[in-house]
Amino acid sequence: PEVLNAAFHPENKPQFSAELFRFLSEVTEVKLTCDRGSDLTVMLNNQKYHLVESNGFLIPGKYGNPIPAEVYAHPESVSGTLVISSSYGPLMGVGDFKDHQVLMRALNKDPIIWTIEQGKITDVDCDYTPVREFVRAEVFERDTNHGMKVGEFGLPANLYILGRETTGN
Repeated sequence: PEVLNAAFHPENKPQFSAELFRFLSEVTEVKLTCDRGSDLTVMLNNQKYHLVESNGFLIPGKYGNPIPAEVYAHPESVSGTLVISSSYGPLMGVGDFKDHQVLMRALNKDPIIWTIEQGKITDVDCDYTPVREFVRAEVFERDTNHGMKVGEFGLPANLYILGRETTGN
């Protein structure tokens, strides 16, 4: 219930999703950086891979997300460094990570760092050895055909949820 309450909170600005969708519809390259070290270049091809606005409106017979949450697409290419310092779904419930608060604190201290070239993760690093080994196995061994591929580029669009420790995502 907390996630749903936050998703539909009156302070959420649903028009942001539409603005983000319009912006991403008009560009072919997105550069993402942060002070933790992420430095990614994402190439979009909106003619080949459709951009989707998850805005909470459902159309019968079509895929939709009932929670206004993000704008996403399959990227044509992604290259650079991604620093994961707050959440990583596959680690939930593994070892000491019984809840997302514990996981968020651990990744804030010792983030996961992916090196990505042409849409594939080519290296995984983390100063905390058990996390590094788990993520390397998850990326490179669990699905040797697709585990290292970047399949989606999504930007969060629910401004009320961003920055909240609601879901750990």
